[in-house]
Amino acid sequence: YGDGLYTTEDFVTAKKYTRKGLKAAKARGEKTKPIVYRGIDKVDVKFIDLDKPIDSEAKNFIEEYANRPGTERTIVGSEGEITYMEASPFSAAVSEAYENIDDDATLGDFLDELRNVIKDDNYIDDGVNWDGINEWFIDPFKERFKELGFGGFTHQGGFKAGQGKRLHQVRIYWNPAEQLNLQKADPNAAEIESIIKHARKIGASKGDVWDNNLGKSS
Repeated sequence: YGDGLYTTEDFVTAKKYTRKGLKAAKARGEKTKPIVYRGIDKVDVKFIDLDKPIDSEAKNFIEEYANRPGTERTIVGSEGEITYMEASPFSAAVSEAYENIDDDATLGDFLDELRNVIKDDNYIDDGVNWDGINEWFIDPFKERFKELGFGGFTHQGGFKAGQGKRLHQVRIYWNPAEQLNLQKADPNAAEIESIIKHARKIGASKGDVWDNNLGKSS
């Protein structure tokens, strides 16, 4: 979902992510020791929830982007000069993804569909890739919402990589240097806290209330 610092509330999940790239680093002869950090907000950060239906402000931005006038082109044929408007392939991709989603779709649904749409060979031939979408669409989207006081995205993770077995809340900070302080996490304390939080969440979903005195669900 674009650039930013991706964080999770779940220590166990964070620890698993430290394994990414570890084998490749060792193969290059690099000595590395993954560390999990705890993020502490410097300021109150307002997040856009990617799991909620697209609101009117986001719809306006997407529709404006999709309907942007293209570049004027002129070709010379047997009947003389012909002038036409060539739509940006990025705008075309945004427009197609937007048309494909349901009226009650979430912003996350739209971005996932946009990622799926640009896999088409026609967009690939036009030079459209996710890096380009990030630069030409997501970054301007973020700038618009920064003006409205937002500082990041949030969504529930764990559906794809974790196959829904360990759901966790993800926060994506757009300007982490100004928004977060990082402290090295105490692995033992953090893992215990994470396990308890996860157990509470499972218990709550099944109506099994957590008992602080027992240190477990009742």
